[in-house]
Amino acid sequence: MTLPSASDDEVVSAVVDGEATAEEQARVEGDPVLAARAARFRQVRSALSAPVEPLPPEVAGRLLDTALAEGEAPAGPRSDDGPPVVTAPPIPLAPRRARRSAWVPGSAVAAAVIVVLAVVGIALLATAGGDSKDTAARAPTADLDASTRNTEKAASGGTNDDVSAAPTSTAPPATGGPSVPALGSFADQAALTRVLATVDLTTLEPAADSSPRGPAAGEPSQTAVDRCDQAIRAVPDQDLGDRLAVATAELGGRAVLVYSHPDRGASEEVPVTRLTVAEVESCQIRFAVQR
Repeated sequence: MTLPSASDDEVVSAVVDGEATAEEQARVEGDPVLAARAARFRQVRSALSAPVEPLPPEVAGRLLDTALAEGEAPAGPRSDDGPPVVTAPPIPLAPRRARRSAWVPGSAVAAAVIVVLAVVGIALLATAGGDSKDTAARAPTADLDASTRNTEKAASGGTNDDVSAAPTSTAPPATGGPSVPALGSFADQAALTRVLATVDLTTLEPAADSSPRGPAAGEPSQTAVDRCDQAIRAVPDQDLGDRLAVATAELGGRAVLVYSHPDRGASEEVPVTRLTVAEVESCQIRFAVQR
């Protein structure tokens, strides 16, 4: 009978571990020798995985004393009339079989997502801080020069004749524009969810019978609207289409943005729209609903 080779054992190990290909699985099942080898491997694995009863304290102590005594003996056995017998060094085994598939635990994925969101959040906070600065800092240098000249003339009693000649700043407006509807102020998520159940999905305009509960927060900048939109669509394990509409609201005393996106990853046959509520400053998602 031909004994299995090292490569055969490697294939058998893959079958036992559930990592073999279909061709290797068929090869082992069709060969009686390899099939018996696989059964033996499974028996050994079951025996090794069985719990081991601990030794009694007196037996463990006796074995420890014996091991310590042998450790103090000469390094190698000696013959009666010769030098110590030199034994051959052990032969290294073949390298461990590479696993067929790499498995990433769920905790590692969650940690990676948290790290990515933290980095994105820091960048977004830095950008938001830059947007909140006085827009006069972005005015052209000519405006600053004109203001300086007018101040000097006023201090010396001169006429402030450069005001009308000062060029007008071309910086974009800081607000999102009148097209951004305001849903109002809400004490909790449940109150805002009831209103989101009635809004127009393409405009986010509230229904006529769902009046806002208190004044909404001021309109955000277009930069903040686009920034949070990108952060929402960058969340993994989802497939959102282009933004349909955006609205403002206040939730629990904090300014939030409400986005409407087509949910292309939904399993339903009818079109599904996802409404996502995120904080203006940090773009942190508070909650989301589907309609």
